[in-house]
Amino acid sequence: MPAAPEAPVIPDVAETKEADPNTAKVLEGLNRAVEYYTRALSSRVPQDEEEQKTFKPVPPLTDLEQLVTYRVIRAVPAAPAGKKYVFDAQTGTAKLVNQ
Repeated sequence: MPAAPEAPVIPDVAETKEADPNTAKVLEGLNRAVEYYTRALSSRVPQDEEEQKTFKPVPPLTDLEQLVTYRVIRAVPAAPAGKKYVFDAQTGTAKLVNQ
């Protein structure tokens, strides 16, 4: 009996031939910011008892605007017409999607 065909791989917008090279660079930068937020900021712990009194842990990332709130980036970049940058919580990455 022949093996079942594999499901087609649907490339991310940054991997498609039509993607603007600048869009791929923006996505790469956003994903670095996401990684910094999740690894560096989220894992931060108070250093002493004094800091522990006022310490507020960083919440899990749910939206790219949090990167702005916590001063990881200055602003979420403008996306190409008809698209927007979003945070995909399932994959833990920034993506470019249709509006």
